[in-house]
Amino acid sequence: MKRFAAIFLFAAMSGAAFADESSRERRETEGVVTFCDDNRRFFYVLDAHNRTARFTFEYGHPGPQEGAYVIVSGEPSEEEAPGLDNYVKASFRPASWEHGIEVPVEDVEIADLVKSPDEGGMGTMRSGRKVRTHGKVMSVADCKRETRIAIAQGGDEITVVFIKGESPVVPDFVEPGAEVEAAGIFECLYNYRISPGETLIDNAYLYVKDADAFRLLNAPEWWTAARLRNTVAIVLALLAALLALVLFLDMLVKRRTRELAAAELAAARADIEASAVARERLRLTCDLHDDLQQLLAGAMCRLKAGINHLDKGHDAKAKEQFAFARQAVREAQTALRKILWELHDSTESGDSMRRLFEYAARRFAQWQGKVEMHFSGKEPVAAKHCSGVLLMIMQEAVGNALKHGKAEHISVDTVFGGDRITMTVADDGCGFDVAHFAGDPSRLGLVSMRLRAEQLNGTLRVVSAPGEGTKVVAEIPILKEAQENEND
Repeated sequence: MKRFAAIFLFAAMSGAAFADESSRERRETEGVVTFCDDNRRFFYVLDAHNRTARFTFEYGHPGPQEGAYVIVSGEPSEEEAPGLDNYVKASFRPASWEHGIEVPVEDVEIADLVKSPDEGGMGTMRSGRKVRTHGKVMSVADCKRETRIAIAQGGDEITVVFIKGESPVVPDFVEPGAEVEAAGIFECLYNYRISPGETLIDNAYLYVKDADAFRLLNAPEWWTAARLRNTVAIVLALLAALLALVLFLDMLVKRRTRELAAAELAAARADIEASAVARERLRLTCDLHDDLQQLLAGAMCRLKAGINHLDKGHDAKAKEQFAFARQAVREAQTALRKILWELHDSTESGDSMRRLFEYAARRFAQWQGKVEMHFSGKEPVAAKHCSGVLLMIMQEAVGNALKHGKAEHISVDTVFGGDRITMTVADDGCGFDVAHFAGDPSRLGLVSMRLRAEQLNGTLRVVSAPGEGTKVVAEIPILKEAQENEND
């Protein structure tokens, strides 16, 4: 029983397949070939009743020539499109020797090509016909065998397929933004795509083989989106290159500036050292002349006078002159020790400015009981670079106060500020007219103090008046690099 049922089912299926095969019998028609694509293996035929049919042929067989009048047969395709006869396994033969028959061209809007018949369009009805339409080029995509051009009109769009053959490229004016007109064979095979509120036709194509089928209606605006993007990209690239160049030049300028600054600093230091040596020579000359030479000359005079008294037998007077000579020699010895100490390295007298000043005060006997030292603020390590200069200024100011001002009390006040050191030497001596001696180059003491202060980019002020004492104020800035090294 089961075997019989299986045999019956097989017979029923075989009968259905035979019936379906018999229903797909070959059909024959004749007409003008409007379009043929050997790569896709299909062509269109327009018959005498103004109806078109699409035929697909097998591999290895060339298609008919466009414009030829042929008799063609084929099997109906399972893929049907409304308003279009679609056949497969086509075969053809010439119906006449006439070739190059002109196919009429129909001017159609893109909207009529992509709308379904129930919306007033006849897109599928025009498949295989030669139509001419126009629109704005939206995009151009170049492929190996064809170039696809999207053309839009309003909200509707169609794809123009330019098949590369005798014309390998599309005209230059076919670019995004241009208004163009194109003529070719229209094709739309697929059923309607139904979506809420609208019914459209899928995959509408316009096949073109000749570049002359395009015509420019309106050139695109220069500022298209693509050109704008390219321009922005070029500008950004140029700005990036300019920025890199500026950074490179800035690096070179900074490096050259550092080199020049280092060279200038080295030259300035060399000048300062040379000037310091010259000023020290000048100071030593002044000290030897003003102190040591005068004392030795006085001692010589006393000795000569004493010898004269001895020759005359005046022993008491000779002894008195010899005593004055010995005192002058002692003073000369003290002055010489002072000069030698000033030439000595100041670092041996202490590691701070305060200890250096106190050490100097103890070295000079004539300072005892008359000179007072006062310090305020925290002494920075960077103050050591100017301690020697301030020591020389202090010695000169105190020496002038004792020698010329006949001062009984001298106050040395040193203030350590944030970026500078201020030293004030004030005395109660007789004072003098600053304006009178300001331009006198013979006043080596004042000149040497001012030069020492300027050596370290500092300043020196002298405030005095007859009978009112003298005040010498020296301000020395702390070197920036010294401060940075101290912070580090």
